Amino acid sequence: MVLNLKNVRRPAMASSHPFGAALRQSRTLQKLDHFDPAGIHALAAAGLVLSDALNRACFVVNPDLSPDLAGATGELLDSLYALQDAVFGSADQIPAALAAFLSVAESGVFSVAETRAGKTIDLKLTVQRMDLRSQRGVTRIYTLAVLALAAMEAPRQFDCLEAVASALQIIVEETETTGNEISLEAEAVGCSYRDFEEQQRSEARAAVREHSRRNGPQDVAQ
Repeated sequence: MVLNLKNVRRPAMASSHPFGAALRQSRTLQKLDHFDPAGIHALAAAGLVLSDALNRACFVVNPDLSPDLAGATGELLDSLYALQDAVFGSADQIPAALAAFLSVAESGVFSVAETRAGKTIDLKLTVQRMDLRSQRGVTRIYTLAVLALAAMEAPRQFDCLEAVASALQIIVEETETTGNEISLEAEAVGCSYRDFEEQQRSEARAAVREHSRRNGPQDVAQ
């Protein structure tokens, strides 16, 4: 009797982890599963170069970092020193040193800081655009206002009232456009100003108009 071994289901073998089950859930170590031996070898070589740079004090904490991120970065460098000592020293100290290093790296401080940094950059760009729009709009308004005043102060100012009226109309339109552009920029980053009292008055006026439309102006007066 010949057994067809191709159809026999083999039990799955438990995956071994060189650092034990305690570190098996690390997001960083799980990424190693996506690399082949050549990739892991390249990462190890890069780690050796970075460790040498660390020993030569080439890495410093950026003084512009927020206090929480600066503190976490300092802890990360300290834990990296300890991990490096374990790698080049006693192998039985590697799991504990690696666990301490990964605990800092995966603590969430860095991801939160990246989010804050991204929001800060977005806010900075928004403020810059608002400044640009306000300067451009105010310059136009100022120029038109100066021309209108010059026309009104002319000896025969009554001959240019139409031009003055046109200039004032453009000033009104430019003011409205600039204000809307700045409001849109502020709203895009959740910083738009809202006059709640005016909003309540506007809602009340809208309610009166709706009531008048449905019941007629006579009921509204009553």
